[in-house]
Amino acid sequence: MFDEYGKPQGIFCLGYNITDFIADKRLLEGAKTEIERNAELLRTIAFQQSHLIRAPLTNIIALATILQKYKHIEGISTLCEMVLESATKLDLTIKNIVGDIHERNSNP
Repeated sequence: MFDEYGKPQGIFCLGYNITDFIADKRLLEGAKTEIERNAELLRTIAFQQSHLIRAPLTNIIALATILQKYKHIEGISTLCEMVLESATKLDLTIKNIVGDIHERNSNP
């Protein structure tokens, strides 16, 4: 863009509007922060369920197993079976929830 004397005739300029880029970048940063916060929450829930809830549950299962040995007390065997069945179902449910949380955390 020079004239016959080698002097510039005009100016050539390319411009790019980065407004959308910056807006998208901010949205992605916000989403990343929210994902990290949710991942931490899932780790906390997994810890609580696998340690704080399952410890008393394990004690219940053990106590019901011990009580089953006292078969001479009327109705104790049936009661123990019911407690063990419910506790075992709850234990399995907690294990499944914790497994799902760990799986989702490792495969975002």
